[in-house]
Amino acid sequence: MTLHISVSQINAEVGCPRERWYDKVEKIPRESKPSAYPQGSAGHKALEYFYANYDGTIPDDPYELAAVVQQALETDDTFTSIPVIYPYIKKSATNKREGYKEMEMQTYMLIKAFWQNPYMPAEVIDTEHKFTIQTPGGVDVIGYIDLIARDEDGTICIVDHKFIAKSSGTLKTFDGEGLTDDDDWPTVDTGMIEQLTPQMMIYGLYGTLTYGDPNVRLFHQEIVKNKKPVCRLLEFHRPPNYQQEVMELIDAMIDRIMNATKKSSPRIRSWRCGGCGWSTTCANDF
Repeated sequence: MTLHISVSQINAEVGCPRERWYDKVEKIPRESKPSAYPQGSAGHKALEYFYANYDGTIPDDPYELAAVVQQALETDDTFTSIPVIYPYIKKSATNKREGYKEMEMQTYMLIKAFWQNPYMPAEVIDTEHKFTIQTPGGVDVIGYIDLIARDEDGTICIVDHKFIAKSSGTLKTFDGEGLTDDDDWPTVDTGMIEQLTPQMMIYGLYGTLTYGDPNVRLFHQEIVKNKKPVCRLLEFHRPPNYQQEVMELIDAMIDRIMNATKKSSPRIRSWRCGGCGWSTTCANDF
């Protein structure tokens, strides 16, 4: 029988092995979920709609995309299955509706920022693309890519959409000028991320194996929740021989996942702890 491991499991094992253990092994239901989760899911659906219907132009107004957001939020079972944490207001029963409306309005503003400055490829190849990479050890690594596109020069571009509160660390513009993430960023910006994430490493490997192009370009399209939301296209710098590195990473993570126990799955303290759905369980266990 073939073993299947998802890219999200590998990402979780790198980010916090204990969180992956609670979710994937013990399958403990989440205690709560930050409102950023349904917000990000709704935003992704709007971007998927935009690129699935892409004709090389931008809609005259963002209301069509806003309608997709509204439907996604209204049908998200998160709001009926577990408590949702709203960062905007105090957690009182009378204010839950206010929190939802505030989140809904913020999501519209994020989509408007995307609409003002979307990534515009020459051709969209696929959206929400499911893929499988089989390792030499017979393990299938399965994942989903938000967008596969082609640039004007024919280069394959793999894009991951991110709805985030902070941009991806220290960036460099193409002319080498150092930049930092703060509210002084211009509304429109293109930069480069110096370090590949495990997720993007795997996406890049898949792109090279599938399209036979070692120069596949890897991007985050980030919609950032600043005071004034912005949309940025950030390219990942790929070091030489990174394909060998990604296979070594996959092998190492598969070995850790297959041989993990509860005690061998440490908690890694980071910004992720604030949005973890198992914080009470984690505190009680260790």
